[in-house]
Amino acid sequence: MPKSRQKFSLAHELGHVLLGHKLKNHQSDPKEETEANIFAAQLLMPEQIIYEFEDRGAELSENLLIGSFDVSKAAALIRLETLEKIHDNHITYNDNDKLIMSDLLIKYNSFINKTLPLTFPQNIVKILTMETLIEIKKLQQKI
Repeated sequence: MPKSRQKFSLAHELGHVLLGHKLKNHQSDPKEETEANIFAAQLLMPEQIIYEFEDRGAELSENLLIGSFDVSKAAALIRLETLEKIHDNHITYNDNDKLIMSDLLIKYNSFINKTLPLTFPQNIVKILTMETLIEIKKLQQKI
């Protein structure tokens, strides 16, 4: 089994454990399987980082996800389809969700910059925004 597939399988099984799923008579519950798949996809290909790639001008594609996150073609395609459905349904985020997303982007800023560097002057606003978020976080930690 390819390494990318092994990673997804492990993340999927971890999802079952952390989500408290119980195996009943060696049969899987379709709802729980979907939940574990969503867990694995978010763990391996965080939505917030994918949207950051898009904000930086990248065309979201299976090859971008495969190359950035070392996932299988199937996992990349399903993730793109799922994110498209979320976008089409206009799911919005509350302030707490947005704070969590900004924390995640700050935490993975070096990975994001290495994978898809910002260019000057095209994304100067994005650079300043990210730097401002980092400085605000530092100030909050001192308080």
